[in-house]
Amino acid sequence: MKKLILIFVLSVGFTAIYGQDQDVSFEVTYSSDSIGLTEILEVKYTIKNMDFTDFQPPQMDDFRIIGGPNTSTSMRIINGESSKVVSFSYLLQAKDLGTYVLGEAVLTTEDDVHNTTWKKIVVVPNDQRPESAVNKNKYKKEEMEPLFPRSQPLRKPKKKRKIYGI
Repeated sequence: MKKLILIFVLSVGFTAIYGQDQDVSFEVTYSSDSIGLTEILEVKYTIKNMDFTDFQPPQMDDFRIIGGPNTSTSMRIINGESSKVVSFSYLLQAKDLGTYVLGEAVLTTEDDVHNTTWKKIVVVPNDQRPESAVNKNKYKKEEMEPLFPRSQPLRKPKKKRKIYGI
């Protein structure tokens, strides 16, 4: 019985020691720093290996929220090492031309408060965007296809008639 308790204590101790070496971060990524007026900007907040109590996105008053917050969670355990990633993403469209600032997002954990960096987003007319930025943005409005394309218009089904011979 003492051996079993000793093995349990040692395994918990090793787990606590090796569990602290994980990569812990709170990051934000943007699909582009310059968008056309009708294009969509993707903003993604990624939380790695942190248990948090609250997530507050920045004010997005200068943008229309097309989608979000979309949440993604993944958990991996490989050879006894676990990692956890939680993501919040937003799809935004600018309301008008100009330069706007997306402020800091705030993540609250039991021990600390973490902030992301702010970012300037430049909104220009669609025809004034550099070619490299146009090819980078995967949410161009002109390239979006319908989710369920229809090759033929919908028609009423034909009634089946039964003909009885006399």
